[in-house]
Amino acid sequence: MAPPAPFLPEDVHGKPVVMVGACYAGSAAEGAEVVRPLKQFGRPIVDLLEPKPYTALQSMFDPMVPHGWHRYWKSVELPPLTDEAIDTLVEHAPEPTSPKSYCIVFQLGGALDRVGAGDTAYGQRDVAHNVNVNAVWTEDDPEPERHIGWARDFFDAMQPHGSGRVYVNFLGDEGQDRVRAAYGERNYERLVELKRAYDPTNFFRLNQNIQPG
Repeated sequence: MAPPAPFLPEDVHGKPVVMVGACYAGSAAEGAEVVRPLKQFGRPIVDLLEPKPYTALQSMFDPMVPHGWHRYWKSVELPPLTDEAIDTLVEHAPEPTSPKSYCIVFQLGGALDRVGAGDTAYGQRDVAHNVNVNAVWTEDDPEPERHIGWARDFFDAMQPHGSGRVYVNFLGDEGQDRVRAAYGERNYERLVELKRAYDPTNFFRLNQNIQPG
């Protein structure tokens, strides 16, 4: 649902919308050519695709995440989108139980995929998309479990289309198996070796934890 963001017309607030976000990190002239096909596609409610400082882009969506709102999210990584995966997204994304909830599909690849899978702790360099399902509600909502259920059902429906992996920053409290899935088995074992060497007592553990043994 469209949030009450200052850059959106009031008559679309609370209505289902699709947002397409893009960022070209280079010269403004080159960027204008790269995004031209996107700007010419369809008839957008509002077109904010223009040269701006990265900090302005980064803060554009701050009104959607005010302090005090409650959140529960699930995430799944996808290979290139199939018709079946798209059908599942179309089925579940427009039916949130809260008007504040939403789903983001991140397109990956590009520069991310130009680094070897074993060169950094983040190893999912070949992933094409990341789907992030966000259930959002306010403190006075009497049925938070209903919104959490929507996110879990959406996530379960996407699982057959996913890689079985997950981006670590999109993890909640989901258990050690999901932490392993975030790094991949080989990278995880290398991180365990580092943990044993530098933090054998697991002092730094209030995170998506790599256990020393």
